[in-house]
Amino acid sequence: MFTATELSIAFPNQICLELSDRILDSAWTSAINHSNDAARWNAYLNHLCLSTLLSEFQEEFGLVVAPSTDRANLLSIWEFVNGTAISLGEKRAVIIPADNADTEELIVPQEWVDISTWAASYYIAVQVNPDDGWLRVWGYATHEQLKHKGSYNSLSRTYSLDREDVITDLSILQVSLELSTDERVAIAPLSVLSETVATNILDRIGQPTPYSPRLDLPFVQWGALLENQSWRHRLYSQRIGQASTQVITNLSQWLQSSFDQGWQSIESLFTTELEFRFRSIATDTAIQRGKQIDFGMLLAGNPIALIVTILPEIEAKIGVILQIYPIGIQDHLPAGLQLLVLDETGNVFRESLPSRSIDSQLRLQFTGSLGARFAAKVVLGNTSVIENFTIDPS
Repeated sequence: MFTATELSIAFPNQICLELSDRILDSAWTSAINHSNDAARWNAYLNHLCLSTLLSEFQEEFGLVVAPSTDRANLLSIWEFVNGTAISLGEKRAVIIPADNADTEELIVPQEWVDISTWAASYYIAVQVNPDDGWLRVWGYATHEQLKHKGSYNSLSRTYSLDREDVITDLSILQVSLELSTDERVAIAPLSVLSETVATNILDRIGQPTPYSPRLDLPFVQWGALLENQSWRHRLYSQRIGQASTQVITNLSQWLQSSFDQGWQSIESLFTTELEFRFRSIATDTAIQRGKQIDFGMLLAGNPIALIVTILPEIEAKIGVILQIYPIGIQDHLPAGLQLLVLDETGNVFRESLPSRSIDSQLRLQFTGSLGARFAAKVVLGNTSVIENFTIDPS
């Protein structure tokens, strides 16, 4: 077992970072939005890398660093393929995480190499160890290296480079980023699929499976389908919709001190005792739990949490207080955030005003009867997150 500090000493020309508990929890929560365990683990590793490395790369290389696409596209990619495209200044790179104990080779899915609009100048190898809480950027390769020196495996549809061919001194990447040369090899675009062919394919592979369907089609068809954002989203939505079972949190169980996975104590969500005191509701009967709400990169590293407080009342009713708070270094919520409460038919029966940049919380309060079902919906722009609840004593 190693720590990030020990790895930094052993590999001074590489990047070794600790994974915070907050990022580990956030990544795991986000990973539920996939149809099978393999996709969830893939999304988990990629989310850890993205959340940890963006600011580090920006500081390390002195460039503007950002994901090459939005959260919705990231989820539809991680459902099928390992890797995350980012911009490093004017250059494009793909982060390739792996949880292997060794770093004998860099393995890159063919999609990132042979789809012309996905190909990048650089492919960054990251070793991720969630159990010990660290990741290590141990090297990189160029597109030209993968195409000319890499071994192509037709069974797994991957390109691989042995460690001796991977550039493990990241200071060389710093120099390369400053040059205007493009490290990509020219690639012919894939043929466009007709609407009829694409629809037939979606019907065939839209059912959820324990694995990605990326090997179930010839690459020319699969690549063309994946490259088309609309068709990729349709495939992702089909598989998620058919695989998902709605998670419902039973607040009645909280009265018995039985809490659903993902709901944390309030003190564990906030970084200081002052924050905890300010946000907690101190009564003898109040029961509180909180959960970080994942809006991906929309919040730019400033996370928020949904705090749920229940207060037992007479006549078999429960008082419910819903609050949204910032839980990072920011004291205020992003402007335009809104909290809604939906009844079991999906209609809005409580809603907050959109937050202003000076607001430090959103709050809604109501009384729920036994047997009631409702949902808390947190909205930011065109993105929303829904948490479903019931008050069921059975």
